[in-house]
Amino acid sequence: MSARPPVVDAGFVADALEAMVRIPSVNPALVPGAPEIAGARPGLEVDRGAEVVRALHRAYVAVVGAEPAYTGAPYWCDAALLAAAGVPAVVFGPGGAGAHAQVEYVDLPSTVTCARVLAGAIGEFCGLAA
Repeated sequence: MSARPPVVDAGFVADALEAMVRIPSVNPALVPGAPEIAGARPGLEVDRGAEVVRALHRAYVAVVGAEPAYTGAPYWCDAALLAAAGVPAVVFGPGGAGAHAQVEYVDLPSTVTCARVLAGAIGEFCGLAA
């Protein structure tokens, strides 16, 4: 389960400018231009007390037999757009590696576990009988 607030703000721009000034010291062939933020998306931070989070938490404990880790994520995903539109959203998925790389994969056993957790959470959240 993950949550992370927006990262594009004045501090981000100042940090980017500071880093760009150092570029020629790393590679003199590179001369930084003026930075431009072409677009930004809102971050997603979900209250742990939200019903969707509580349902996912309970389902995780029921399937895995342990407490889930709550972490932030350094990437953006469309769950933030869903939440902004009023749709309950949380980021949860199987383990793996290589996101958007030439070799990207998810771990098969964790995918099965993920499916079981999601089925339990959806059933509870939607009020379906077990």
